[in-house]
Amino acid sequence: MQQFKTFLLAVIVIILIVFAVQNFDTAKIKLFSWGVSLPLAMLTVAIYILGMFTGGLLWSNLKKLAKHEEDGAKKEAGSVG
Repeated sequence: MQQFKTFLLAVIVIILIVFAVQNFDTAKIKLFSWGVSLPLAMLTVAIYILGMFTGGLLWSNLKKLAKHEEDGAKKEAGSVG
């Protein structure tokens, strides 16, 4: 199993290197008066990391909300009986 994981990691790294080399053209992003020009591969990685961060925040907030509602339902059920 360890050899399979190592092989899979190597394949992913090779694909990422090929992607970075083939997408070295620059892309310009503008937001209001702020703008930045980055290689497309770097921009893709930055957007991916931003998505991981925002997705993690959303997931943790949803878990807290579900736990809060569950605790509230338990308190309500305990006070009724």
